[in-house]
Amino acid sequence: VTVVEAESGRLVWRASLGETLGAGAAHDGRHVAVVTRGAEVVVLRDGKEQWRRRLTARSLTAPLVAGERVFVYAQDRSVHAFDAETGARLWVHQRPGDPLTLARQGVLLPVGDTLVVGHGPRL
Repeated sequence: VTVVEAESGRLVWRASLGETLGAGAAHDGRHVAVVTRGAEVVVLRDGKEQWRRRLTARSLTAPLVAGERVFVYAQDRSVHAFDAETGARLWVHQRPGDPLTLARQGVLLPVGDTLVVGHGPRL
């Protein structure tokens, strides 16, 4: 995981988790959140691992860091919310699964105080 200053291209910090990432990264200016292929969400701050939590399934969707929360959408159609600072699990929302779900990215989007989650043609 590498954080680079956008204006100058200067390396801010770099960290290795020793694992393969399963999706893109999210950054709110303080916290960087990633998900591993081993179905864990990992949050780093200033180049150091701050916390790590196991998910119910793998995720192909980049996490979202917003409002001091980390949101993760997993392949089993569950949405997880964690406290960005402590890693405390705040809630999990599980939608009924389809018999067959293609392995593809979903959408996590903050709209005001609302979290929009989508997978394929569904929101």
